[in-house]
Amino acid sequence: MPIMIKMKRILLLVIMTAVFMFCAYSQSMTLIMIQNDSSTGEVREITRLMENAILDGFFEAGYIISNEPVLTGGKTDAYTERLTSAGLGNVTYIIPVTINYNEELYKNEGNLFKSVNSVDWEIISVDTFDIAAKGSEFPNESMNKSTRDIEKGIAKFSGNIVSSIEESVRKLN
Repeated sequence: MPIMIKMKRILLLVIMTAVFMFCAYSQSMTLIMIQNDSSTGEVREITRLMENAILDGFFEAGYIISNEPVLTGGKTDAYTERLTSAGLGNVTYIIPVTINYNEELYKNEGNLFKSVNSVDWEIISVDTFDIAAKGSEFPNESMNKSTRDIEKGIAKFSGNIVSSIEESVRKLN
């Protein structure tokens, strides 16, 4: 009888391990931040904060996430190089996120609502290099009413972006 109990325990342990391994599988993706802003060739602080918040959001959601260096000036020839580099990294998806800055109000670095027009994102499947999904997010005035709230506004806005992308990734799987 004790051998039978041990066998059942071992079998139960093997089944639980198999179920855990199946549930623990995470999607892997690479984030490419693109700053669409002709007023400066330097990476803006909002872009850096948004990139960190998006990376943190995906990591906390259980995704395996990496990133490429930020591109400035929109989708240029360097964008193709970044896609190729990301595709070599054995990931499932490449996520280009383009921040479209308001060219007329480029001096409003301290106000997300006034300096960012929109953020466009795409999900590119590495298997085919086709765009599997895409969308846009627009900051609203409640995201930061003063410069003191800029980091909270960026975190909230980036959370919305992560949620939209994550919902699309779930639909793809």
